[in-house]
Amino acid sequence: MLEEDKREKSEANSEIEIPEIEILSPEEVGKKVSASVGKFAPRPTIIVGLGGSGLQIVEKLKDLLFNFLGGKEKGKQKWDGLPIRTIALDTDRYEQVKVLEKGEYIYLGNIDGDKIISDIKEGDRKKFKEIGNWIPTSLEPGRIDDGAHQVRPNGRLAFFYYFDQEIRPKLENALNDTHTIFPKTGGPKNPTVDVFIVSSFCGGTGSGMFLDTAYILRYLIKNIGCQAKVTGIFFLPTTFDVILSDTFQRERIRGNTYAALQEIEAIITQKGALQFDCTYPLD
Repeated sequence: MLEEDKREKSEANSEIEIPEIEILSPEEVGKKVSASVGKFAPRPTIIVGLGGSGLQIVEKLKDLLFNFLGGKEKGKQKWDGLPIRTIALDTDRYEQVKVLEKGEYIYLGNIDGDKIISDIKEGDRKKFKEIGNWIPTSLEPGRIDDGAHQVRPNGRLAFFYYFDQEIRPKLENALNDTHTIFPKTGGPKNPTVDVFIVSSFCGGTGSGMFLDTAYILRYLIKNIGCQAKVTGIFFLPTTFDVILSDTFQRERIRGNTYAALQEIEAIITQKGALQFDCTYPLD
């Protein structure tokens, strides 16, 4: 490099102003964010956590937002005025719920899966018609009480079993809250609704119901005259390798992930040719 070029480069670098970096404590960050909350109007947002991983992420996220908004009590008051709602669905009973309120955590357990399969085999399709349309009758779900046991059809079975009595009403309530609150913040009447689905592809619960969850939310949002922007955030097998020493389990979570990714690929690559056609149980 020529000396002249070096000098020009050095002079140019010397003219760059480095901004002052402000280091704040978490409490100071919370105060700044809290003070600015009234200055912006976030779009209506629904955050759905599926399975154990999704539930814990949603719980942690809401806890952090409460802290940013001024602490648990003040944060809750401001949260109630924001068009943001959280929902968590899990087939495992989660006893450590701290921030999620009643109606935000939906327990999808206490299901006798073998009895449902037996009824379907014996021709009682009236009671479980929608489940019988897709579930393999060779499946042996057992009792679904403490998770889906890394079996994807178990997760989807739980979604269908609780769809009409728990899942659809809670999703509608969350959506109606955001739709009612948003115009009060100065936003338009029929905005785009942001949907974030957080889950793992590795287990049975989230991996088994993520497509149905996305489909139903898009359908419900369309019914109120809005558009939906759906974003999926999913954990892959390497996330859990550090806690799984069993080779069989490691292979199993990779199989679940591969199956979930295949479904996504089929929908993307065959768009228009492949239609997601499903009937959900309604009383």
